[in-house]
Amino acid sequence: MAMDMNLEDRFCPSCGAKAPADAVFCPHCGKPLQEPQLSTSIGKQIIIYLVSFFLPPFGLAWTFKYLRQENKKAKIIGLVSLILTIAAVIVGIWAIFGFMNGLNSSLNGALGGSNSQFNQLMQL
Repeated sequence: MAMDMNLEDRFCPSCGAKAPADAVFCPHCGKPLQEPQLSTSIGKQIIIYLVSFFLPPFGLAWTFKYLRQENKKAKIIGLVSLILTIAAVIVGIWAIFGFMNGLNSSLNGALGGSNSQFNQLMQL
């Protein structure tokens, strides 16, 4: 008895057609069978890392996409992106507080006041 189906073949959950095990899309209906592998090239990494650091909220989209991948290298890219995003947020907050303290000092010097409510708030 001849087997016409390879053991590695699978069926599309949408239309029920037979598809090869390594197929990303169903050959019959075109629906995705598995998520395509994300690029781990050095160029893509540079883009992800730059966006994660300089535009922190936008880097989170790539962070979670890459962390969900099976590939270990993709998971590392996602983790580095998360670390850069967190670092950028911390640096941004630090810079804002430094600017506000400098502005407070300048205003207090110009107005001659040293115990303003703004000054007390910034000392926290």
